[in-house]
Amino acid sequence: MDISILMAIQFFTFVSIFLVGYTLFYVFSEKYSNIIRENLYIIIPIYCILCWALYFAIFVRPWLVGVPYDFTNLYYCGGKVLEEPWNLYAFNEIQPVGVKYGYKYLPNFAVFIGVPLYLLPSIFFAYRVFYVINIILSFLYIILFNKILILLKVRKKTIRFLFLFVMANGFIVLEQFRNAQTKFFISVVLLYIMKREIEYRIKPFKKNLKFYLITYNLFILIIGTFPYLLFYFLIYLFNDIQKNELFNKTNLKKYAMIIFFFVAQNFLFLLYPSLIRDYYVFVRQENYRFNRRFSQHYLSFYQDYDIEISRENAFLVNNILNIILYIIVALLIISRNLSLEQKFGLLSISMYFISYVAYRLSIFLLPLITLLFVPFIVQDATGLEFIKRNKPFIVGYISLLGINFVNFGEKHYYFNIPGYKIVHFILVIILGVSMLLLYKMTDFLKRKEFSKQYANRGKIIN
Repeated sequence: MDISILMAIQFFTFVSIFLVGYTLFYVFSEKYSNIIRENLYIIIPIYCILCWALYFAIFVRPWLVGVPYDFTNLYYCGGKVLEEPWNLYAFNEIQPVGVKYGYKYLPNFAVFIGVPLYLLPSIFFAYRVFYVINIILSFLYIILFNKILILLKVRKKTIRFLFLFVMANGFIVLEQFRNAQTKFFISVVLLYIMKREIEYRIKPFKKNLKFYLITYNLFILIIGTFPYLLFYFLIYLFNDIQKNELFNKTNLKKYAMIIFFFVAQNFLFLLYPSLIRDYYVFVRQENYRFNRRFSQHYLSFYQDYDIEISRENAFLVNNILNIILYIIVALLIISRNLSLEQKFGLLSISMYFISYVAYRLSIFLLPLITLLFVPFIVQDATGLEFIKRNKPFIVGYISLLGINFVNFGEKHYYFNIPGYKIVHFILVIILGVSMLLLYKMTDFLKRKEFSKQYANRGKIIN
C-alpha cells in the first residue's frame, strides 16, 4: 500500500477515535454532564494525549510488540547497577534484546529508574508497564500546567484550553510514546517545582527543610538525565538570593545541602571512582559528535539544498553559540526583574534557537515558552476583538501549534507535508518575531508596575 494512503488512513482513524470519544462524553455521562462541561477545557487535552498513546500502541507498534532501543538502554542500565556497577558506561554492548548504545546519564537515574524496571519479570513486561506510566505522567503534565495557568491568573477557561491543547497534540507528543523515554517524567518534575514556587510567591510561607529537601532532590534527579537542566537549577537556586547574601550562613547551608544530595544520589561515583572518568569521556564524545555539525533541528533544511558546511566551521559556530547560551544563563541568574517562569521561558526559547538538544527537549521547552505569552494576553476581550488585541499572541500560538504538528523527520507513521523542514524553520522564526513584538510593545523588562498588574488579576471565571 502506498505510504501516503496508509498515512491518510491512520490520520483519519485517529480523528475518528477522537470524535467518538468526544461524543461518548455526552451520550453516557448525563449524570455528570455539568461537571464534564465545566472541565471540558482540560478533559479534551487529556483525551487528545490518550488518543496519541492509543494511536501508537494500535497502529504504529501494534500491541507494543518489540522494545524501542531507548527503553532497552534504560532497562539494562538497571541490570548494570545490580550486576556490574563499575561497568555502567560500557559502550555499544549487544544486549539480549536490542542494542545498548551506552548509558550516558548520571548514576542516580540508573539507580532510581533503571533498577525498578529491571526488577520486573521481563523487558517486554517492563516496557508495557513503563508505557502505562508514561500515559499517566502525560495526564499529570496537562493537569500541572493547568494549575500553573490558574496561579498565573489566566482566568478564562477558553484561554487555558488554548494553552493545554497545544501541549497535548502533535508529532512531539507522539514521539514521547514512540521512543519510550523519560521526557514526560522530566516535564512533570519541572512543572511541579514551578507550581510550588509560584504558590510560595502568591501565598508566602517560610521555605522549611522539607521544601528544600523535595525540590533539590527532584532537580538533581532530572539533571541526571540531561546536564543542560543544570541551567534551570542554577536559575532556580539564585532566583531569591540577593547578591549581598550569596555567602551568608543560610545560603551556605543550602549549598552544602545540594552537594550532599548530589553525592548521596550518585553514590556509585564514591564506590567506583573510575565511573567519574567514564562519564566525563562519554559526555565529551557526545558533545563533540553534535558540535561538529549544525545540529539545531530547525536549520536542518539546508541539507536539502546541497549546502556543505565543514566540520571545522560547524564546530566553531556551535562553540560560539554555546558561549552565547552561557552568557544568557548568567544574565538570567543575576536578573531581579523577572519571575521564575519568565526566566525559564526565556532560557527555553534561547535553547530552542541555540542548542542542539532543543528538539530532544521540546516536550517541555515549548510549554515553558508559552508561559512567556501569559502576561501579555488581554483576557477581557472576546471574538474578533480578542484577536485584534492579541495579534502577537495569536501569531505566536499558531507558530507553536505548527511546530508541534510538523514532522521532524520522514517518519512513516506520521503524515508528512512537502518541504516540512523549511516549514519548521519558518514557524520557529515567526515564534521568535512574535515574542520580540510583545517585548517591544510592552517594554516588559523595564516596567516594574507590570509585575503588580500581573499579580493582581481577577478571580477565575468561565
